[in-house]
Amino acid sequence: MIVLAGGKGSRFNSSSKNPVDKLMVRINNKPMIFWVLEKVSGLFEEVILSTSSARAKAYRELIGSRDIKIVIDKPIGCDGPLLGIASSSRYLEGEVTLIIPGDMPFINPESLVRMVFLLGEHDVLVPLWRNGLTENLLFSAKSSYLREISYYLCSKGYWGPSGIIRASSDSYLVSLEKIFQDPIELVNINTYEDLANPRLREIQGEGDIVLKRYLPAISDSGDVRDLTRELENRDNLFLLALAYYSLGVRGNDDALLRSAEIFGIEGEFYLERGIHGLASLAYKDAGIVLENSKYASISEKYYEKSRSILRVLNLTPGKH
Repeated sequence: MIVLAGGKGSRFNSSSKNPVDKLMVRINNKPMIFWVLEKVSGLFEEVILSTSSARAKAYRELIGSRDIKIVIDKPIGCDGPLLGIASSSRYLEGEVTLIIPGDMPFINPESLVRMVFLLGEHDVLVPLWRNGLTENLLFSAKSSYLREISYYLCSKGYWGPSGIIRASSDSYLVSLEKIFQDPIELVNINTYEDLANPRLREIQGEGDIVLKRYLPAISDSGDVRDLTRELENRDNLFLLALAYYSLGVRGNDDALLRSAEIFGIEGEFYLERGIHGLASLAYKDAGIVLENSKYASISEKYYEKSRSILRVLNLTPGKH
């Protein structure tokens, strides 16, 4: 299991003149991160806490004698939660890994066990909300796949953990009620208001979705041109778009345009299936890859598509 504790807590500290480590804010007289670690340390034989060097000392003191390994994030081409996953996955020994953010102190350990059990033979299992949003920082995965794909995404300069789900050859999007029983479990503490008045959403899903795609052998040292040729006319749109992005950042704006077009097609794929969260992220990616190219004027079209999905769902842009 990997507990993500390296975030900056920007929203939590947005109105504060004296920023604090969000995960050390107390709930019932204990730091927020304590409740997550307390629940998982007796549940999983292998627990890794992913964090920054600035926070490591405080977390070591908090962990005490618990058998929890602290891994400090080291730059390998990406940042944020994806960096934490890639840095920590190198130390995984078990066959299945669960990812959980450190700001979910109300999670029920039984729900985490169900996420591991339901993974089965799939590469990745992700909770799916009825409105088509996925929990991109709370999922289970085969450790071998997680190690390979997270490092690969970082090596190609990708920017978000949703790539782990979108690249997979076998993603299992599971209706929430199969995993969770109490709405409080899925509360992320992002603001002081969340502490005082947690926003509870009904635990209800639309049904399970299994996404199967072609997954090539991937290597950070492989020829990207060979990969694009292999993926053309295949169904792994995310990896194809990322391959063209890798070509584009070397100064090929036309490759960036092709990358954006494929991310846009990926967005349409998810939208047609009601997977609104991943659709919004795919359109956002299309905008990102064009920002610093001669086609920058087109990026706003994709950003607007991404925002329009969130507006319909009455949401604001969140974690990638």
